[in-house]
Amino acid sequence: EAGALEPLVKILCSLGAEEKSQAAQTLGILAEGNTDNQKAIVEAGALEPLVKMMCSLDADEKSQAAQTLGILVANDEIGLLIVLAGAVEPLVQLLSTGDAKGKILAQTALSNLDSGLVVPLGRLLITGDPNGKRLAGEALRYLLSSDNKNRVSSLGVEAVEPFVQVLSDASSEGKSLAAEVLGRLVVEHNDHWVSIVRSGAVGPLVQLLSMGDTMGKAHAALTLGRLASKSDDIKGLIAKAGAVRQLVRLLCNGDAWGKIQAAFALGCLALKNNNNQISIISEGATALLVRLLRSGSDDERNTAAEAIGMLAMNNDHAQTLIAQSGVVGPLVTLLSTGDAKGKHHAALTLGRLAANDVNKTLILHAGAVQPLMQLLSSKDTVDRSQAARTLSTLAASNKNKIVIVHAGVVEQLVQLLSTGDDDLKRIAAIMLSILSQNDHHMQTLMVRAGAVEPLVELLQSGGGDGARWAALVLGDLASNEDCYTMMTRAGVVQLLVKLLNSQLTGCKCRTSVAWGKLDM
Repeated sequence: EAGALEPLVKILCSLGAEEKSQAAQTLGILAEGNTDNQKAIVEAGALEPLVKMMCSLDADEKSQAAQTLGILVANDEIGLLIVLAGAVEPLVQLLSTGDAKGKILAQTALSNLDSGLVVPLGRLLITGDPNGKRLAGEALRYLLSSDNKNRVSSLGVEAVEPFVQVLSDASSEGKSLAAEVLGRLVVEHNDHWVSIVRSGAVGPLVQLLSMGDTMGKAHAALTLGRLASKSDDIKGLIAKAGAVRQLVRLLCNGDAWGKIQAAFALGCLALKNNNNQISIISEGATALLVRLLRSGSDDERNTAAEAIGMLAMNNDHAQTLIAQSGVVGPLVTLLSTGDAKGKHHAALTLGRLAANDVNKTLILHAGAVQPLMQLLSSKDTVDRSQAARTLSTLAASNKNKIVIVHAGVVEQLVQLLSTGDDDLKRIAAIMLSILSQNDHHMQTLMVRAGAVEPLVELLQSGGGDGARWAALVLGDLASNEDCYTMMTRAGVVQLLVKLLNSQLTGCKCRTSVAWGKLDM
C-alpha cells in the first residue's frame, strides 16, 4: 500500500479538481482506523497539498480535503503537524463560509483537534519560527474559543508551567494567549490556581498589564481578577506586585473590553479586603468607575456598579469616600434604566453604601425608593430580596422612614400583601415589620392603609415564614393603643383569639407570637 501513496500525493499536487478530490478520498479511506497508513500518508508529503486544496474555489475539492484532514488529525502525533501545515485557518473559514457538506466536514475535522495539543502549541509560541508561532497561535485561538470550552477543562496541572513560561518568554501575542489559557484553568479547575500562583505567574501577569498589547492587558486583568477571587492571601500578593496602579491605568486608557476586565479585577481585589479597598480608591479608581457608570455601555455600567459595591463592602471609610465621588446619582439612574443585571448590581451597591448613615440620606434624596419598589415586584426572587434588603437598610432610622413613607411605600407594601405571590407577601411582611417596630405613627399609618386584613389572611394561610412575619407585624400593631382600638372594632383582635384557640398547631403558635406582643 505504501507504494500507492506517492502517486496519490502527486495527483493532489498536479491534476484537476475532480482527480484531486478522488485522490484525497482514497487517502482518507486508507487512513481510516489505520495508524500505520496515517503515518505513511504524512511521510509521503500529503499534508501540504491537502491544506492547499482547502483554499480551492471548488467546493467538492475543499470538502474532500477537509474530510481527509479530519481523519488524520484524530491522531495526536499528526495533529500538531497538521496545525503547522496551516490547516486550522482554512478549516475555520470553511466552517464559516462553506456549503452544507463543507461545514459539516470542517466541524468534524476541527472537533478532532485534541486538548493534548494545547501544551505543545504553547511551547511552540516560544520555540517555533515566526510562521510556526503564527500557526500555533491560530490553533490555540480556536481551541480557546467559546465553542471549545471542554478542551481547556480537560487539561491537567501539567499545562500550568509551560504557559507560565510563555508569559515570560513569548511574543506579545503569545503572552496574551498564555494569560487566556491560565485564566481558563483558574475557572474550570478548582485547584489549578494554586499551581499557577506557585509557578510564579503573578509577576509576569502584572508585567503584561503594563507592557502587553491591548488583548494581553485585558486577559492579564481577567486572569488576575479570577486568581484574586480565590483567596485573601492572593489578593495581597497581587496588590504587592503592583497590580492596582496598572489596573487603574487600564481602567483609564484601555479599550472597552480592557476597561471591563480592569473593573472586574479591581472589584475582586477589593472584596472583603480593607487595605486593597483604600489603596484602589487612593489610586483614583472611583472617579473612573463613576465615569463608566455615566457613559459606558451596558456591560461597562454593570461591571462598574459591581466593582463599586465590592469597594464599599464592610468598610465605612471607603463608603464615605465613594459617596463623595458622586456615585449615588449614576447608581440610581442605573437602578431605574439599566438592564436586569445592572439593576441588580445597582441595588446591591446602594445597599452596601447605605450601611453608612450619611449615605442613607444621599441615596434617599437621589430618588432610590421608587425604583427599589419596582425591583421589589420583579419576577426574579434574588432581585426581590436585594431590593428588600436595601430598603430595609435605608429604613434603619426614623428620619429616613419619613422619606420612605412620603414616597408611598406603605401603600405599595399593603398592595403587595394583597396581590403578590407568596414570596412577595413574605417580603412585604418583613418590610412592614421593620417599618412598624417601635414607631407608633408608622403603625397607625399601616392600619389606616388597610394592612391588617391581608396580614391576617397571610397568618391564616399557614404560609411558613410569611405567616410568622405577619404575626410579628400584627403584634406590633396591636401593641399600639390606637391601633388596638381600631383592630378591636374591626373584629381583628377577636379573630386572633379564635386563632389562638385553634387546633391548628402552626397557626396557633404564630398567633401566640402576635398575642404575646400585645400590651394588655
